[in-house]
Amino acid sequence: MWECPNCGAKNDDQSDSCPVCAYGKVPCNRWWIWLRALTVLALVAVIAFVLLPWLGQNRYQLTSQKQWISDTFRELEHKTPASLTITNRDGNAIWVTQDVHNSHSGFLLFSNGWAAYEIHNLHGLGSFDTAILRTSDGAYYMSPLHYHNLMGFMKGPKFETPPASFADFLQNYGCAQEWAVLSPDGRLHCAVVLNGGYKSPHPKRGKQTLNVWINQTTEMDGESNLYAGRLSVVGSYVCWGTRWLANRQIAVDICDYPEKDYAPGGFYHQHDPGLFYFHGHSNYLTTITFGPDRQTGRYTELK
Repeated sequence: MWECPNCGAKNDDQSDSCPVCAYGKVPCNRWWIWLRALTVLALVAVIAFVLLPWLGQNRYQLTSQKQWISDTFRELEHKTPASLTITNRDGNAIWVTQDVHNSHSGFLLFSNGWAAYEIHNLHGLGSFDTAILRTSDGAYYMSPLHYHNLMGFMKGPKFETPPASFADFLQNYGCAQEWAVLSPDGRLHCAVVLNGGYKSPHPKRGKQTLNVWINQTTEMDGESNLYAGRLSVVGSYVCWGTRWLANRQIAVDICDYPEKDYAPGGFYHQHDPGLFYFHGHSNYLTTITFGPDRQTGRYTELK
């Protein structure tokens, strides 16, 4: 007689396995338990080896990108063309200037007004692509494209001729640079970034995750976070724009360019204050609206 170590049933010596729970005799059962345990441990180790570094890298990228956006937002607030003592001219576009000490920083000089900009590309610390500019009127815009300098993806019949204004720049020069309103007044700002930190030049249809951060900056309290969340859509080359509505509500409009209709720099946006209308072969996907809670002031997604 032998006792099944799994269920405790008494079994005849002649039997090869427990008729109650189908376990083998003790020697065979121990071998099977060890084999199964080792297999599970091996699978866990493989999953941890592959998944944990990716999760850690993605979390680090998002944290770095969020911090860079916050720091750049504050830095641009105090920049004026007079604060740039030494500049380079970028090619023939004499209205695009660069800081000689930092090629990712500079100004766009229009016939009427200017815009200060900062660029971060995925070759830098944090591995993400983001460009932010602040207009002379105090509005902020953000682009998710990969720039070495701000001439990338720029359109225009004559680069040597400066845009008349920032609105002229958006409509006729930077219309393919995917600028979205980050903040209309330098106080409340809504940042939308693609999970992974950059937009692939070879898009494939699948699930796309957008991270949304809504912050508020005040002289007394500094910067405070009012919302942090994610939006998931299915598309190939996902683009977005932001609109500031009544009662401090913010709308995020999301559209998609199918793979067959996508070409780098080959899509155009027509600007209207606070919103990009997507033309060409783009597909409208959805609009998500956020609003503040009357008591706490924190933002939630409005249904």
